[in-house]
Amino acid sequence: MRPCVVSHMIMSLDGRLLPQRWGTTQTGSPMDFIERIYEATASRLEGDAWAIGRGTMKGFFPERDVPSAISATSELGSAIREPERLAFLGARENRSLAVIMDPSGRYVYDSSALDEDHLLVVLSNQVDEGYLAHLRDVGISYTFAGQDGRDVGAALESLRRDFGVSRLLLEGGGTLNGAFLAAGAIDEISTLVYPIVDGLAGIPSIYDHAADAPLFPAAMASLELLSHEVLDQGVVWLRYAVLHAGGERSSASSV
Repeated sequence: MRPCVVSHMIMSLDGRLLPQRWGTTQTGSPMDFIERIYEATASRLEGDAWAIGRGTMKGFFPERDVPSAISATSELGSAIREPERLAFLGARENRSLAVIMDPSGRYVYDSSALDEDHLLVVLSNQVDEGYLAHLRDVGISYTFAGQDGRDVGAALESLRRDFGVSRLLLEGGGTLNGAFLAAGAIDEISTLVYPIVDGLAGIPSIYDHAADAPLFPAAMASLELLSHEVLDQGVVWLRYAVLHAGGERSSASSV
């Protein structure tokens, strides 16, 4: 059993990310408004956890060379692999979860909190024991997503079983969203459309799944419109249920 997964994103009219590009010298930066409307709509989705990928984390913590950073500051240098990796519950204190999908464990932390939520890192089974000791010392929770850290199903099952997550907001970036899409692990879609066209080739989209061969990740799914709402400054909020094979909603869906 896994949580209901709601993909919650804001995009330009042509589906692009990078909202810092959406201002001009005439209008100024729209970032304060974008952050405010994004968070306001997210709160209405009533998730008990939210998840982002490693790339999106660059806005929160610096990326470091984990082994050298840890060995320079503590006695955590062990590279022992355990035969079975078990989830660890840190100092959560009834807070919502901020889930970081970081297979190789590239970030070193000095707090177990992110935006007042409790940090939970999803790792590969190959992460060294020294890094896990670092997370435990700081009070950060962690779990595992298979040998390469990209087993979406395993991660979601652990979030439900070990941490009680029932409704997860998937908040990007596009690569992480694309991985969940390809795994058939998105149950609802919540998309804010900001009234601007980016138009530049190569700018990431809100779903970016990389594959070795041509692939349509959502080939077995269609969408059912749940609601649409016009918000401030012409932003449109679209909500859909994802229908899987046979036109059925996922058993994890809460709508």
